[in-house]
Amino acid sequence: MRLAVVFAVALWAAAVTAQVRLPFTRQSHPLSSNARRRDDDERRSTSTVDFFSADTVYLVNVTVGTPPQNMSMMLTVQAGETWVVNANNCDEDGYSLKYGWCKYGSFMPNESSTYVNPGTETFMTSYTEGYAYGEIMSETLSIGDVQLGKLNMGIADTADTYIGVLALGFNTSAYSPSPYSSSSNNATSESLPTLPDRLFTEGKINSTAYSLWVDDISNESGSLLLGAVDRSKFEGPLTRFPIVTSFSTSKVFNTRIHSINGSKSSSDAFEPLGSLGSSYNDKPFVRISPHNIASWLPDDIAQDIYAIAGATWLESQSNYVVPCSANTSTAQLAIQLHGFDGPVLNVPVSDLVIPADFWSSSKWSWDTETATQYCLFGVQSDNSSSSSTSTTSGSSSSTFSLGGMMLKRAYMVFDLANAEMAIAKTKFGGGATEDVIPFPSYAAEVPGSTSVSVVVSVYCPVGATSDECDPNGSGSGDGYGYYDSVGLSKGAKIGIGVGVGGFSLIVLALTVWAIMRCRRIRRAEAELAEKQERVEEGTGAAAEAGIDKDLNPAMSQQPSVAVKESASMGESVQDVTTTVIVKGNKIDTSKPQ
Repeated sequence: MRLAVVFAVALWAAAVTAQVRLPFTRQSHPLSSNARRRDDDERRSTSTVDFFSADTVYLVNVTVGTPPQNMSMMLTVQAGETWVVNANNCDEDGYSLKYGWCKYGSFMPNESSTYVNPGTETFMTSYTEGYAYGEIMSETLSIGDVQLGKLNMGIADTADTYIGVLALGFNTSAYSPSPYSSSSNNATSESLPTLPDRLFTEGKINSTAYSLWVDDISNESGSLLLGAVDRSKFEGPLTRFPIVTSFSTSKVFNTRIHSINGSKSSSDAFEPLGSLGSSYNDKPFVRISPHNIASWLPDDIAQDIYAIAGATWLESQSNYVVPCSANTSTAQLAIQLHGFDGPVLNVPVSDLVIPADFWSSSKWSWDTETATQYCLFGVQSDNSSSSSTSTTSGSSSSTFSLGGMMLKRAYMVFDLANAEMAIAKTKFGGGATEDVIPFPSYAAEVPGSTSVSVVVSVYCPVGATSDECDPNGSGSGDGYGYYDSVGLSKGAKIGIGVGVGGFSLIVLALTVWAIMRCRRIRRAEAELAEKQERVEEGTGAAAEAGIDKDLNPAMSQQPSVAVKESASMGESVQDVTTTVIVKGNKIDTSKPQ
């Protein structure tokens, strides 16, 4: 009994500690004045602002190698491969001075005793936020109080932004081939493990899922909780819904904008924004990207938001800006994700004004003879230059995104095991006692969450045709279709599947038994009929020989002999029951007197 109690306590302790917490920060100093420029003939104007620079993303502190080398890495929920910057490319020559490369730290391989790199596998990755090329190495990575030895990750010699990436997304090549691997014989054929993957295999977390939230509306710091949720950090329902991946893209944390409404002030009514259409397939895909500061939306939606916020296009920057005074606006947005019962993001327009500490510009007005200070606006259109001319600067018409300014009031859970997300309203303010609930097992549903009633999920492999990606579930594509959710996790569904399979086997066994029993009964009846026929033949022979069957106890009793009355002779057989057939009716008559 005592051993059982100790074992139960050990299991409880393991479940409670199945979590890893990491704090993150967003840099508060101004955007780099040396951000990349575009040629005048590429666009009608030049841009000096890079929304995806290391100065605007979430950063976590880690160590790499032995002895440990300190550095900051970009936290991203979309990237599937972790990589660091090779310090050998961070000298004082070339572009390093222009772009301030490696200022967040880099890795010096020749100073680590645990560095392993045979130089046989090429590392290549490309995603919305950037790209990196290099080789695959094995090293020790330490995050918080967890040390992961012999972790395969990339060491980049070339990148558009020289800051390492801590991968929290799906392994893209697990669902589709790398766009670069086919052109390189020595490119890696498998994705590198994500951080959640490795933490799960090491037993540090029970499922490949994590929570993310910011501490306050400044959006400058927050926490990443791997393997668990903290119920003290959100309020209201935690609504769970599946990811929805757009045609011919890798699996990422995408969903659809079901509806978006806005009001110009707290006293005004909400009005629909943009033209979303009534069909589910008309709703735009949107990528959930809290690590990026800005959002990119379809132009018709963005223009309606600009009208509410007072944002305008600034020619010299090729971006939309808003008077910095809009940070006191009472205008509101309400964005519903996924479907009619999906989570709703209530976003004050004031949240979308990127602080002047990042970037600001004054514009003189001769009409008012005053200068107005403008700040970057946290919503950009898919028609802006920063979203259409660079692989690292936003979104194209097929890849919209919701960034950190839009999501700062959202408590988010990213579940790789079930390909789901969950969103609730963040509860700001310190002092609340932590209420951490780890995932109990792999692919368990998000603790304390409620599933949408009808979930729609579409995943199409790269290279698939539109016919193969039928969202009604009737196509031949690899993925999902429409289905009713019953709020079950993958583990529960597996259990139900096993139960249904077992029940089916039982039904099959009973069916086989019934068929065999029926055959035996029919065979027995046939044998009995055959015996009766032989007995009847024997009885007839005995009658012809004058033998009274009643005197033979071994002979089976047969029904009384039916005797037809002879109309011509008027004779009948005495001492037996007579059966008379009259117009098809059977009438029994007693013995004649």
